[in-house]
Amino acid sequence: MNFLEKKLKREIEARKLAESILEEKSAEIYSKNKELEHLNKELNTLLSLKKNELQESENERFKYFENFATGIGLVLNGNFFKANSTLLNLFGYSEEEMMDLKIEDITHPDDLQKSLRKIKDHMEGNIDHYIIEKRYIRKNQSYFWAKSYVSTIKNTKGEKKYSLIFIENIHEQKIAQKKTQLLIKELQEINEKLENFAHVISHDLKAPLTGINTILNWMEDPDLSQETHKEYHNLMKDRVEKMYNMIDHIIEYSKVTQESENQDIININVLLDETLQFLNIPLHISIQKSTNFPTIKANSIKIQQIFNNLLTNAIKHIEKPTGIITIHWSETPLLYVFKIRDNGIGIEEKHYSKIFNLFNSLSPQKKSSGIGLNIVQKIVNQYKGTITVNSEIGQFTEFTFTLAKKMVHY
Repeated sequence: MNFLEKKLKREIEARKLAESILEEKSAEIYSKNKELEHLNKELNTLLSLKKNELQESENERFKYFENFATGIGLVLNGNFFKANSTLLNLFGYSEEEMMDLKIEDITHPDDLQKSLRKIKDHMEGNIDHYIIEKRYIRKNQSYFWAKSYVSTIKNTKGEKKYSLIFIENIHEQKIAQKKTQLLIKELQEINEKLENFAHVISHDLKAPLTGINTILNWMEDPDLSQETHKEYHNLMKDRVEKMYNMIDHIIEYSKVTQESENQDIININVLLDETLQFLNIPLHISIQKSTNFPTIKANSIKIQQIFNNLLTNAIKHIEKPTGIITIHWSETPLLYVFKIRDNGIGIEEKHYSKIFNLFNSLSPQKKSSGIGLNIVQKIVNQYKGTITVNSEIGQFTEFTFTLAKKMVHY
């Protein structure tokens, strides 16, 4: 009996010890659970704060992305997957439409090849970034110049995620640059013409003055006969007349170079009749002209100068007993075409290009200044036309000039 009691007593004591240990462990676990709950709560609070901070940061980045003054796009495998409002407004597409486009779809054909070479190098990883100036095409098919900055965005492993592209509209700058280049070129041309003009005028005005001075020296000879003196006097009058004629033509030339002018409604039939009335046409020369000439809008004085110079030139170079001058016209969709033909002495082909040069005259006549055809060419050029000559020695000379309809449309 004592053995059973002792055994039971030991079991009770062992159970009590186990219960004590269990109670102690339970209290410890409970305490740990409370600590974990508190820690978990703190972690959740911290995570929530960080999430809010990240969201705010993301919102700030999106706001910056969306409202940036330059067009920004994100591109993957050549396709846009994100674009800010500035970029969408620049191209005129909605966001959905933009997402269906590749870079080549919005690149001007003339700039496509150089753009594709850059894109290829960038996609193959040969370059991380590049800058290119090119023309883009809008939805309405108009184009604009832009400077594009393209960079690679990588993940933490250094792998490419997508491309970031900034598109800056520089169209106005390009227009200003082009205008500046044209202005510089125009100024250079004007300066060159002025230098040439001054040189030629100096040379051509000095020639008659030198001649006059020479004749005056001859006339100082006390042994001159009256007949020789009269001959020298007539030579001097010829030189003076040539100078007057030269000065008149120079004034006429300077007026033609002025772009600012009045625009008149011109009936070419009436203008030709008026021009012919004031020409000294010898009796052996007849004028034959077309009818129903067009009515144009241009400066009447300049158009009259064209016909006056060409007709005067034709009259001066007819030496045959029967002279014929014809004036005809035709038209193309873009041009009015006028032809003035005479059966005069003709012009050698080697002189075709020279006759339009300033102060270049093939005529030995003293009243020929070599300015008339240059004036005609200048006026025709102002109306976006051309003037050419075709001739056969001893048979005919035909001048053909055109006027662009867009410049003289009535």
